Amino acid sequence: MSNDVFLFNDEPQHAETEVIINNAMPWQVLIVDDDKSIHEITTLVLNNFEFEHRPLQLLHAFSANEAQQLIQQHPDIALAIIDVVMETQHAGLELIKFIRQQLKNQRMRLILRTGQPGEAPEEHVIRDYDINDYKNKTEVTAIKLKTLLYAGLRSYRDICFIEQHKIGLEKIIGCTTSFLRCTSLREFASLILSQVAFLLGLEREQIYCCAAINSTPQTPLLLDVIASSTPSKSNELPADVVEKISQVQINKQSYYADDCFIGYFTTHNGNENFLYVSKGSKLGLVDLSRWIIRQHDGLVQLLSPKTNHDNPSCQGQC
Repeated sequence: MSNDVFLFNDEPQHAETEVIINNAMPWQVLIVDDDKSIHEITTLVLNNFEFEHRPLQLLHAFSANEAQQLIQQHPDIALAIIDVVMETQHAGLELIKFIRQQLKNQRMRLILRTGQPGEAPEEHVIRDYDINDYKNKTEVTAIKLKTLLYAGLRSYRDICFIEQHKIGLEKIIGCTTSFLRCTSLREFASLILSQVAFLLGLEREQIYCCAAINSTPQTPLLLDVIASSTPSKSNELPADVVEKISQVQINKQSYYADDCFIGYFTTHNGNENFLYVSKGSKLGLVDLSRWIIRQHDGLVQLLSPKTNHDNPSCQGQC
Protein backbone atom coordinates (compact mmCIF):
# COMPACT_ATOMS: atom_id res chain seq x y z
CA MET A 1 0.00 0.00 0.00
CA SER A 2 1.19 3.48 -0.82
CA ASN A 3 2.65 5.57 1.98
CA ASP A 4 0.74 8.59 0.67
CA VAL A 5 -2.23 9.67 2.74
CA PHE A 6 -5.29 10.32 0.59
CA LEU A 7 -6.18 13.94 1.03
CA PHE A 8 -9.93 13.61 0.90
CA ASN A 9 -10.36 10.25 2.62
CA ASP A 10 -9.26 11.48 6.04
CA GLU A 11 -11.45 13.06 8.67
CA PRO A 12 -11.55 16.84 8.13
CA GLN A 13 -9.20 18.78 10.37
CA HIS A 14 -9.55 22.45 11.14
CA ALA A 15 -6.59 24.66 10.37
CA GLU A 16 -5.90 28.25 11.21
CA THR A 17 -5.59 30.80 8.46
CA GLU A 18 -2.26 30.37 6.70
CA VAL A 19 0.60 32.54 7.94
CA ILE A 20 3.07 34.35 5.70
CA ILE A 21 6.33 32.90 7.01
CA ASN A 22 8.73 35.37 5.42
CA ASN A 23 8.79 38.79 3.84
CA ALA A 24 8.86 37.53 0.24
CA MET A 25 5.88 38.24 -1.99
CA PRO A 26 3.57 35.20 -1.64
CA TRP A 27 2.19 33.14 -4.49
CA GLN A 28 -1.57 33.63 -4.58
CA VAL A 29 -3.50 30.36 -4.93
CA LEU A 30 -7.30 30.24 -5.18
CA ILE A 31 -9.29 27.30 -3.82
CA VAL A 32 -12.83 27.10 -5.25
CA ASP A 33 -15.11 24.48 -3.67
CA ASP A 34 -18.51 24.46 -1.94
CA ASP A 35 -17.31 21.89 0.61
CA LYS A 36 -15.83 23.61 3.66
CA SER A 37 -13.82 20.52 4.65
CA ILE A 38 -11.98 20.63 1.32
CA HIS A 39 -10.76 24.13 2.16
CA GLU A 40 -9.71 23.09 5.65
CA ILE A 41 -7.77 20.02 4.55
CA THR A 42 -6.14 21.81 1.61
CA THR A 43 -5.01 24.57 3.96
CA LEU A 44 -3.63 21.99 6.37
CA VAL A 45 -1.70 20.11 3.69
CA LEU A 46 -0.22 23.28 2.18
CA ASN A 47 0.80 24.75 5.51
CA ASN A 48 4.42 25.98 5.29
CA PHE A 49 4.54 25.23 1.55
CA GLU A 50 7.21 27.28 -0.25
CA PHE A 51 8.32 27.60 -3.85
CA GLU A 52 11.51 29.51 -4.66
CA HIS A 53 11.59 30.86 -1.08
CA ARG A 54 8.13 32.40 -1.46
CA PRO A 55 5.17 31.21 0.65
CA LEU A 56 1.58 30.69 -0.42
CA GLN A 57 -1.35 32.97 0.20
CA LEU A 58 -4.51 30.87 -0.07
CA LEU A 59 -7.71 32.58 -1.20
CA HIS A 60 -10.98 30.75 -0.56
CA ALA A 61 -14.20 30.85 -2.59
CA PHE A 62 -17.24 28.65 -1.92
CA SER A 63 -19.00 29.31 -5.22
CA ALA A 64 -18.15 30.26 -8.78
CA ASN A 65 -19.70 33.71 -8.29
CA GLU A 66 -17.56 34.35 -5.23
CA ALA A 67 -14.49 33.15 -7.15
CA GLN A 68 -15.19 35.62 -9.96
CA GLN A 69 -15.16 38.49 -7.47
CA LEU A 70 -11.90 37.33 -5.89
CA ILE A 71 -10.20 36.93 -9.25
CA GLN A 72 -11.15 40.47 -10.24
CA GLN A 73 -9.88 41.78 -6.89
CA HIS A 74 -6.60 39.79 -7.15
CA PRO A 75 -5.34 39.88 -10.75
CA ASP A 76 -2.05 38.18 -9.78
CA ILE A 77 -3.51 34.82 -8.76
CA ALA A 78 -1.00 32.24 -9.96
CA LEU A 79 -3.06 29.08 -9.71
CA ALA A 80 -6.66 28.07 -9.05
CA ILE A 81 -7.96 24.67 -7.95
CA ILE A 82 -11.60 24.53 -9.05
CA ASP A 83 -14.41 22.12 -8.24
CA VAL A 84 -16.83 21.31 -11.07
CA VAL A 85 -20.15 20.91 -9.24
CA MET A 86 -21.05 23.78 -6.92
CA GLU A 87 -24.11 26.04 -7.15
CA THR A 88 -24.84 24.38 -10.50
CA GLN A 89 -23.75 21.12 -12.14
CA HIS A 90 -21.18 22.90 -14.32
CA ALA A 91 -20.36 25.98 -12.25
CA GLY A 92 -16.63 25.21 -12.32
CA LEU A 93 -16.58 24.90 -16.10
CA GLU A 94 -18.42 28.20 -16.45
CA LEU A 95 -15.85 29.79 -14.14
CA ILE A 96 -13.05 28.55 -16.41
CA LYS A 97 -14.80 30.13 -19.41
CA PHE A 98 -15.10 33.39 -17.47
CA ILE A 99 -11.38 33.41 -16.67
CA ARG A 100 -10.13 32.52 -20.14
CA GLN A 101 -12.70 34.17 -22.40
CA GLN A 102 -14.07 37.19 -20.52
CA LEU A 103 -11.08 38.19 -18.45
CA LYS A 104 -8.62 37.04 -21.15
CA ASN A 105 -6.41 35.67 -18.40
CA GLN A 106 -4.10 33.10 -19.96
CA ARG A 107 -1.46 33.22 -17.23
CA MET A 108 -3.40 31.68 -14.36
CA ARG A 109 -2.89 27.94 -14.10
CA LEU A 110 -6.21 26.10 -13.72
CA ILE A 111 -6.58 22.70 -12.08
CA LEU A 112 -10.01 21.10 -12.22
CA ARG A 113 -10.78 18.92 -9.21
CA THR A 114 -14.02 16.98 -9.04
CA GLY A 115 -15.70 14.44 -6.81
CA GLN A 116 -18.19 13.49 -9.54
CA PRO A 117 -16.20 12.60 -12.67
CA GLY A 118 -19.36 11.60 -14.57
CA GLU A 119 -20.62 15.18 -14.48
CA ALA A 120 -17.57 16.37 -16.42
CA PRO A 121 -15.84 13.55 -18.33
CA GLU A 122 -12.06 14.02 -18.35
CA GLU A 123 -11.56 13.68 -22.12
CA HIS A 124 -14.36 16.16 -22.88
CA VAL A 125 -13.10 18.74 -20.38
CA ILE A 126 -9.45 18.55 -21.44
CA ARG A 127 -10.45 18.82 -25.10
CA ASP A 128 -12.93 21.68 -24.82
CA TYR A 129 -11.60 23.75 -21.91
CA ASP A 130 -8.27 25.50 -21.40
CA ILE A 131 -7.23 23.77 -18.19
CA ASN A 132 -3.82 22.61 -17.05
CA ASP A 133 -4.79 19.48 -15.14
CA TYR A 134 -7.80 17.35 -14.21
CA LYS A 135 -7.98 15.39 -10.97
CA ASN A 136 -10.52 13.22 -9.17
CA LYS A 137 -10.69 14.20 -5.51
CA THR A 138 -10.30 10.61 -4.37
CA GLU A 139 -6.96 10.27 -6.17
CA VAL A 140 -5.40 13.47 -4.89
CA THR A 141 -2.99 12.74 -2.05
CA ALA A 142 -1.04 15.26 -0.04
CA ILE A 143 2.12 14.63 -2.06
CA LYS A 144 0.26 14.75 -5.37
CA LEU A 145 -1.34 18.06 -4.41
CA LYS A 146 2.04 19.57 -3.64
CA THR A 147 3.40 18.19 -6.91
CA LEU A 148 0.54 19.90 -8.75
CA LEU A 149 1.44 23.19 -7.12
CA TYR A 150 5.14 22.93 -7.93
CA ALA A 151 4.36 22.22 -11.60
CA GLY A 152 1.68 24.91 -11.80
CA LEU A 153 3.76 27.62 -10.14
CA ARG A 154 6.77 26.86 -12.33
CA SER A 155 4.59 27.22 -15.40
CA TYR A 156 3.08 30.49 -14.12
CA ARG A 157 6.55 31.86 -13.29
CA ASP A 158 7.83 31.12 -16.79
CA ILE A 159 4.79 32.68 -18.45
CA CYS A 160 5.19 35.86 -16.38
CA PHE A 161 8.89 35.96 -17.27
CA ILE A 162 8.10 35.78 -20.99
CA GLU A 163 5.38 38.41 -20.70
CA GLN A 164 7.71 40.75 -18.82
CA HIS A 165 10.31 40.49 -21.56
CA LYS A 166 7.67 41.04 -24.22
CA ILE A 167 6.52 44.21 -22.47
CA GLY A 168 10.12 45.33 -22.08
CA LEU A 169 10.87 44.84 -25.77
CA GLU A 170 7.72 46.70 -26.73
CA LYS A 171 8.75 49.55 -24.44
CA ILE A 172 12.20 49.71 -26.01
CA ILE A 173 10.69 49.81 -29.51
CA GLY A 174 8.30 52.53 -28.38
CA CYS A 175 11.24 54.62 -27.17
CA THR A 176 12.63 55.06 -30.70
CA THR A 177 11.45 58.68 -30.83
CA SER A 178 13.07 59.36 -27.46
CA PHE A 179 16.37 58.00 -28.77
CA LEU A 180 16.20 60.34 -31.74
CA ARG A 181 15.71 63.35 -29.46
CA CYS A 182 18.91 62.67 -27.51
CA THR A 183 21.46 65.46 -27.87
CA SER A 184 24.47 63.67 -26.41
CA LEU A 185 25.90 60.18 -26.35
CA ARG A 186 25.68 60.12 -22.54
CA GLU A 187 21.95 60.88 -22.68
CA PHE A 188 21.48 58.24 -25.36
CA ALA A 189 23.39 55.63 -23.35
CA SER A 190 21.49 56.39 -20.14
CA LEU A 191 18.18 55.99 -21.94
CA ILE A 192 19.22 52.59 -23.26
CA LEU A 193 20.46 51.57 -19.83
CA SER A 194 17.11 52.49 -18.24
CA GLN A 195 15.28 50.33 -20.79
CA VAL A 196 17.56 47.36 -20.16
CA ALA A 197 17.11 47.80 -16.41
CA PHE A 198 13.35 47.66 -16.90
CA LEU A 199 13.70 44.53 -18.99
CA LEU A 200 15.66 42.85 -16.20
CA GLY A 201 13.39 44.08 -13.42
CA LEU A 202 16.15 46.28 -12.01
CA GLU A 203 14.67 49.67 -12.75
CA ARG A 204 14.84 50.65 -9.05
CA GLU A 205 18.41 49.53 -8.52
CA GLN A 206 21.82 51.18 -8.98
CA ILE A 207 23.42 50.61 -12.37
CA TYR A 208 26.50 52.45 -13.65
CA CYS A 209 28.50 52.11 -16.81
CA CYS A 210 31.82 53.94 -16.68
CA ALA A 211 35.25 54.13 -18.25
CA ALA A 212 38.65 54.63 -16.62
CA ILE A 213 40.25 57.98 -17.48
CA ASN A 214 43.59 57.02 -16.01
CA SER A 215 45.18 53.63 -15.39
CA THR A 216 48.25 54.66 -13.41
CA PRO A 217 48.61 52.52 -10.28
CA GLN A 218 50.25 55.42 -8.37
CA THR A 219 47.23 57.73 -8.70
CA PRO A 220 43.61 57.33 -7.60
CA LEU A 221 41.39 55.86 -10.29
CA LEU A 222 39.37 58.47 -12.18
CA LEU A 223 36.12 57.32 -13.74
CA ASP A 224 33.95 58.87 -16.42
CA VAL A 225 30.29 57.84 -15.96
CA ILE A 226 28.94 57.04 -19.42
CA ALA A 227 25.46 55.96 -18.32
CA SER A 228 23.59 55.68 -15.04
CA SER A 229 20.21 54.42 -13.90
CA THR A 230 20.19 57.32 -11.41
CA PRO A 231 21.61 60.25 -13.40
CA SER A 232 22.75 63.35 -11.54
CA LYS A 233 24.13 66.72 -12.57
CA SER A 234 27.38 66.13 -10.74
CA ASN A 235 27.96 62.86 -12.60
CA GLU A 236 29.79 61.51 -9.56
CA LEU A 237 29.72 57.96 -8.25
CA PRO A 238 29.09 57.13 -4.58
CA ALA A 239 32.31 56.63 -2.66
CA ASP A 240 31.63 52.96 -1.88
CA VAL A 241 31.01 52.23 -5.58
CA VAL A 242 34.30 53.93 -6.57
CA GLU A 243 36.14 51.89 -3.95
CA LYS A 244 34.74 48.60 -5.27
CA ILE A 245 35.46 49.49 -8.90
CA SER A 246 39.00 50.54 -7.99
CA GLN A 247 39.63 47.10 -6.52
CA VAL A 248 38.28 45.47 -9.66
CA GLN A 249 40.60 47.67 -11.74
CA ILE A 250 43.58 46.53 -9.67
CA ASN A 251 42.62 42.83 -9.97
CA LYS A 252 41.79 43.14 -13.70
CA GLN A 253 38.80 40.82 -13.43
CA SER A 254 35.06 40.95 -12.86
CA TYR A 255 33.71 40.79 -9.32
CA TYR A 256 30.57 39.07 -8.06
CA ALA A 257 29.17 39.42 -4.53
CA ASP A 258 25.79 38.86 -2.88
CA ASP A 259 24.70 42.45 -3.40
CA CYS A 260 26.47 43.58 -6.57
CA PHE A 261 28.15 42.58 -9.79
CA ILE A 262 31.02 44.56 -11.37
CA GLY A 263 31.95 43.62 -14.91
CA TYR A 264 35.48 44.38 -16.09
CA PHE A 265 36.41 44.38 -19.75
CA THR A 266 38.68 46.23 -22.13
CA THR A 267 38.25 47.63 -25.61
CA HIS A 268 40.53 46.75 -28.53
CA ASN A 269 42.44 49.95 -27.74
CA GLY A 270 43.11 48.76 -24.20
CA ASN A 271 40.69 51.15 -22.48
CA GLU A 272 39.19 49.79 -19.27
CA ASN A 273 35.41 49.77 -18.81
CA PHE A 274 33.22 48.79 -15.87
CA LEU A 275 29.60 47.81 -15.42
CA TYR A 276 28.30 48.12 -11.86
CA VAL A 277 24.95 46.51 -10.95
CA SER A 278 23.56 46.57 -7.42
CA LYS A 279 20.32 45.07 -6.11
CA GLY A 280 18.50 45.65 -2.85
CA SER A 281 18.18 41.87 -2.52
CA LYS A 282 20.70 39.12 -3.10
CA LEU A 283 21.80 38.70 -6.71
CA GLY A 284 21.04 35.21 -7.95
CA LEU A 285 22.85 33.21 -10.61
CA VAL A 286 20.14 34.10 -13.12
CA ASP A 287 20.69 37.83 -12.51
CA LEU A 288 24.43 37.38 -12.92
CA SER A 289 24.13 35.37 -16.12
CA ARG A 290 21.82 37.95 -17.68
CA TRP A 291 24.33 40.74 -17.19
CA ILE A 292 27.26 38.61 -18.36
CA ILE A 293 25.34 37.67 -21.52
CA ARG A 294 24.51 41.28 -22.26
CA GLN A 295 28.08 42.33 -21.55
CA HIS A 296 29.45 39.92 -24.15
CA ASP A 297 26.66 40.72 -26.58
CA GLY A 298 28.05 44.23 -26.89
CA LEU A 299 25.64 46.21 -24.70
CA VAL A 300 28.39 47.68 -22.58
CA GLN A 301 30.50 48.43 -25.62
CA LEU A 302 27.57 50.50 -26.88
CA LEU A 303 27.38 52.31 -23.57
CA SER A 304 31.16 52.87 -23.39
CA PRO A 305 32.51 55.05 -26.23
CA LYS A 306 36.25 55.33 -26.56
CA THR A 307 36.99 59.02 -25.98
CA ASN A 308 34.34 61.51 -27.07
CA HIS A 309 31.36 60.95 -24.76
CA ASP A 310 29.31 63.94 -25.90
CA ASN A 311 29.16 63.49 -29.67
CA PRO A 312 26.52 60.93 -30.77
CA SER A 313 27.67 61.24 -34.36
CA CYS A 314 30.89 59.39 -33.50
CA GLN A 315 28.99 56.04 -33.58
CA GLY A 316 31.80 54.19 -31.84
CA GLN A 317 34.55 55.51 -34.14
CA CYS A 318 35.79 58.24 -31.78
